[in-house]
Amino acid sequence: MSDERLGTITPCYKIAFERSSRHSPSRIWQAITTSSEVSAWMEYPSTVDLRVGGGWSVDFSRTGGGDFPAVIARIEPERLLTLVDGLSVVEWRIEALDEGSRYSFVQSGLPDRGGGEQVLCAGWHAFLDQFERYLDGAPLQTADEDLQWERLKSLYTSLLDAALPNRVSA
Repeated sequence: MSDERLGTITPCYKIAFERSSRHSPSRIWQAITTSSEVSAWMEYPSTVDLRVGGGWSVDFSRTGGGDFPAVIARIEPERLLTLVDGLSVVEWRIEALDEGSRYSFVQSGLPDRGGGEQVLCAGWHAFLDQFERYLDGAPLQTADEDLQWERLKSLYTSLLDAALPNRVSA
């Protein structure tokens, strides 16, 4: 067998966040599973068909980002929402606390795309910051948002370089 017939193996990575919130699991659940709420806190059009096999998508085309077309793979109301986007898996886990809740957001199975991973990582970070502001009823846009975005991209570039030392940089 010639080497040219062998498959290509690439490292995958995941991005994981854990946050605490003063809001109840039911409030967080509503904000991640209702189209109008996802659209409001992400500030992009979204659709949610809340059933296993249904779609959960966000349209980033107005800023050149394309679409995030996920399929809902698992639902445990107010506890777990699992989405599949191609070969990557996004999972929201929600846990009740005495006062509010803790939630985690993990996207795993992400390939080295030859650069730009820091944009995805910084993007989810910024969206989760925005999510908390939305839940609190605060304004979503902050004056230093562009500076924060650049700072996050730089920080995530360093984290990605450490986690994936052989990755291809853009």
